[in-house]
Amino acid sequence: MEISTSIVPGKSLGGIFLGEKIDDVIARLSKKYLIEKNLNYTTIDNGLITAYHDEEGLISSLSCNSKFQGTYQNKIWPGMTVADILTNT
Repeated sequence: MEISTSIVPGKSLGGIFLGEKIDDVIARLSKKYLIEKNLNYTTIDNGLITAYHDEEGLISSLSCNSKFQGTYQNKIWPGMTVADILTNT
């Protein structure tokens, strides 16, 4: 599976969903991406996406670094400056 470029606030990032089990994400992505699982978070491709999860593995929060190529409504994307955000929104 490929990481998508979609950002859906409050729902998903890159095709990874809030409430999803981290082990399911790892199973989908581990053949193509570097996965590092820790107690409460898992990083994909050195922080391209980080999934924060509880002890049962349910994802509660997602973040990405500036290398993530996704956008939200083609107006907001990772790595933007505050000035860029103010201009585009």
